[in-house]
Amino acid sequence: MPPTSCCRLAVAALLAMALPTWAAPDSVVTFNEIFYHPPDPVLLATSAAPEWIELYNQMSIRVDLGGWTLRGGISYTFPEGTVMEPGAYLIVSAIAGSPPGAWGPFAGKLDNAGEEIRLHERWGRLMDRISYGDSGSWPSAPDGTGPSLAKSNRDAGSEAATSWTSSAQTGGTPGAENFPVLPETPPRLLFSNGSSWKYEATGVDPGPDWANPTGFSDATWTSAPAPLGTAAPLAPPVPVTLLPGAKPAYYFRKSFAWSGAVPNARLLLTGILKGTVECYFNGSPVASVTSPTVTGLTISPPALLPGANLLAIKLTPAPGFPDVVLDLAGAMLDGLTAVAPAPPPPLPGSIVINEISYHARPVYADPRASVPFSENPAEWIELHNPGQQAMDLSGWRFSDAAEYVFPAATSMTPGGYRLFQIANSRALWRMEGNASAFAMLAMP
Repeated sequence: MPPTSCCRLAVAALLAMALPTWAAPDSVVTFNEIFYHPPDPVLLATSAAPEWIELYNQMSIRVDLGGWTLRGGISYTFPEGTVMEPGAYLIVSAIAGSPPGAWGPFAGKLDNAGEEIRLHERWGRLMDRISYGDSGSWPSAPDGTGPSLAKSNRDAGSEAATSWTSSAQTGGTPGAENFPVLPETPPRLLFSNGSSWKYEATGVDPGPDWANPTGFSDATWTSAPAPLGTAAPLAPPVPVTLLPGAKPAYYFRKSFAWSGAVPNARLLLTGILKGTVECYFNGSPVASVTSPTVTGLTISPPALLPGANLLAIKLTPAPGFPDVVLDLAGAMLDGLTAVAPAPPPPLPGSIVINEISYHARPVYADPRASVPFSENPAEWIELHNPGQQAMDLSGWRFSDAAEYVFPAATSMTPGGYRLFQIANSRALWRMEGNASAFAMLAMP
């Protein structure tokens, strides 16, 4: 090999050794919001707002930041005793105390065109990194127009530009959630499960106006409480108003009264709908779905009338699902917030797995109190009886990852809860910290 080639290789090797290399970030505490270009003040004599960055603790444990450092475009070392609570936010600013509660000051200045900022723990390990910009996939509004650079999801990674957007508020949201979700508005109940419906079950088409609130009379239709169906909707069976089978279609009408203004109203239907569903509100089609069992349906009524309103449903047996069943509760939503559908009515005589602790929080070391780190071996499974009758669990068992047979005379009261732990149940657990599957089986 020529001498010049050897020299080139040696220089390249030395440069490679000299250049810093960082492993992938080990995200625990992450960058969440950056105010890198405060807008110029309106009055020349007024000082501009300071630059700041916000960190977020994604963990469910306290994190000691003592000795951690910010590097890159700015530099800052967190003093000993700096602790972030689970889910907490922490601001580091060019001016300590501005915004209120901010740590600082940091040295350096955030580049308005973009640069890299890194977070390292006390021993130098890279914990998080962002290399932001103001063009391409990066939003441009944070570059001097007022908003901050904010994560759209605080639990997202920091490096991808798609994780970031412009804050909704001028000046950002230092020390608070970037995009807070409005509190859920409780649904306003219109009618309950088990209430009465008018129905036509002869299979004869009632005519084009059957779903209209006016111009049609259902005086000759039968009225009966739900569940209404050609078979029991659940197993074990529940009481049901039995409809004649083998009809081409079944028609149902429910009238209810409403008063008051409701902005962007939505109607939330929860319970049981089995078959091919055509749903009408005050004569207008609002939903169509086919399912063996529909347990939640949200519709946007085209017109909510003061006084009487009509919900009309046509159920048709679906291929592979010859039976139809209806039992619904109706509630009105104001349209401003999202409300998850309520769970379907519990199966009488059922037991459900309600809560699992498969990896309990460990005891973290506290040298000042001479407390060493130790794992917490507590693992447990909670069962719930949502039904209205006591259940005898004698001979039932957990299987797969958790092996345990319920002894004789084990029972659960209606609405009751029961906890099964390693210490007192002597169950043969093998529940993994990352993922594990098990089943609860009734005695054959």
